[in-house]
Amino acid sequence: MSRLSLALVAALAAASGAHAQRGPSPVHADAARVERVEQRRMVTGELRAHRRSFVAVEEPGIVLEILAREGARVSLGDVLARLDSSRLEIQLEASERELVEAEAAIEESRALSGYWDKEVAAMEEAQSRGASNASELRNARAQRSVNSARVTRAETAVEVVRARSALLRKRIEDMTIRAPFDGVVVRRDSEVGAWLGEGDTLLELVGTGTLEAWLDVPQRLLGAISNGTFTVSVHSDATGLDAELAQPRVIPDVNRSTRSFQIVGELDNTAGEWFAGSSLIGYVPSGESGDMLTISRDGVLRNDMGAFVYVAREGADGGSTAMPVNIQPLYQIGTRLVIREGALQAGDLVITEGAERLFPTAAVVVVRAVGEERAAAESPANGVSRGGD
Repeated sequence: MSRLSLALVAALAAASGAHAQRGPSPVHADAARVERVEQRRMVTGELRAHRRSFVAVEEPGIVLEILAREGARVSLGDVLARLDSSRLEIQLEASERELVEAEAAIEESRALSGYWDKEVAAMEEAQSRGASNASELRNARAQRSVNSARVTRAETAVEVVRARSALLRKRIEDMTIRAPFDGVVVRRDSEVGAWLGEGDTLLELVGTGTLEAWLDVPQRLLGAISNGTFTVSVHSDATGLDAELAQPRVIPDVNRSTRSFQIVGELDNTAGEWFAGSSLIGYVPSGESGDMLTISRDGVLRNDMGAFVYVAREGADGGSTAMPVNIQPLYQIGTRLVIREGALQAGDLVITEGAERLFPTAAVVVVRAVGEERAAAESPANGVSRGGD
């Protein structure tokens, strides 16, 4: 035997010995059981973005840089791109200088107005003593009115220049394009060096955090969901994920061609595991009840072959081992998952905590089992019927 083979045998032996020394893995389990649940009917649909925007520019200019490329995740307020604002900055500098000039004109007008106020007061006092020329008094009063108007005009000019400067600052600020909401860039419509006119599209942004599921439902199921609150679960073949929709609502408009209506619900996508535009399978209430096999959602794992669970099987030596069992999930009911009948039976202990670190035939010890007695009482051996799907 080669040195490599000897080393491999030694390594496997050491690993086996180390596992034996560790002993069985402690796990929690929940028994599969038959429950009377509301029957669901399978429908199809798609995921849509809760928010989708073609981000456009408000000011024309040359694109200097684009900071967000396709696939980039951005947050509200993040900089997406910058346009050339040098022309506007020159205009703002000129406007600031005009402001200085306008403010100086105010001071000049106020000084002259103050001078003529004093002249008119002095002449009116002289007139009261009979020592004033009436023509000179009229001229002084006219000059006072003219300078008062000049003060008003100068003050207005200052406000106009300030407003122009504020507008230029806003236009310069708008040359920096920011994300209007949290999202992912799915398409770019421009490149660095391109000229964009007012209203031209820079990129397309799809919102994250929340998606909308749109399901097409046959009109015969309308009666089962139009009389109050209802729940809808969805499944994605693309990712194998299952979820329950938040705030499902009925669109009260039946399509004349397909004789179907739509249900819309929100789907939390904080983790980014769901994708807008992908197809969905939905399960909606049918208005009927039946006995179905259910398991805890916490025990479901997935691999390339699909969904499976680990079941704690008792061996001949009295110990327990973890055995993988493939399942076919149908839909969620609260914290439990309705599955299609198959290799899993009512009463089987589905490992719900600690399953991620297991492998087939691993030794386990169930430190906590939930629902074992109830599941055994409801098993077919005790006369409880399990309905089909």
